[in-house]
Amino acid sequence: MDGFWFYWFSWMVVIAIYFFDDNKKRRFTYVAIVLLFIISSSLIVPFFSFETRGTIFVMALLAFLFLKQSQKSHLIYYNFISTILAGIYLGIHYFVFFEPVWLYVSPLIMISFLSFIATIILVKRTIFRLGVIINGIVQGELILMLLLLHNDHAYLDYLIIGDYGFLDITSITLLFTIVWEGIERSALNLSNRWQQNKHLIHSKQKKLNA
Repeated sequence: MDGFWFYWFSWMVVIAIYFFDDNKKRRFTYVAIVLLFIISSSLIVPFFSFETRGTIFVMALLAFLFLKQSQKSHLIYYNFISTILAGIYLGIHYFVFFEPVWLYVSPLIMISFLSFIATIILVKRTIFRLGVIINGIVQGELILMLLLLHNDHAYLDYLIIGDYGFLDITSITLLFTIVWEGIERSALNLSNRWQQNKHLIHSKQKKLNA
């Protein structure tokens, strides 16, 4: 069902932030952003001759705010990575609309997984990873619309830019990235504890041998 992953992910994020973030100001900001995603997903906004789901505008703004925090030299690099993700999104959707016989795996899983792998390899900080993912997938959605328009594809009669399929792909990619961030932090904490314990054991041995 289109939209399931988007709504599931959004509400899980709201619950996690509300119960586990002790910073009230940050908690309010993050919850408000996610709720804005949910509310705007039910809004259909005219965009030239197309219908557009409101969440794509909120996501584009959020990606801009995330990436704006980087240095100018890094911003060029992050936009390049976003273009790679847009290419992944567009390339797989090309097979969906023009050569569907070649698809053996769900486009939802293929795009999400490939975008996630490319992002964690090429981008280091989480906030920029999230910005690059959103920026790249938004770009891919807009270019896909132009491709379908250029080919006068029959799907144009049913096209809603930023529809639930787009939201599901974005949500799963972000979910993969956030889970990976949790794994990285846990591994780092375990490594630090192990180093500390090793240092304490070494210090005790020195005292015993003194």
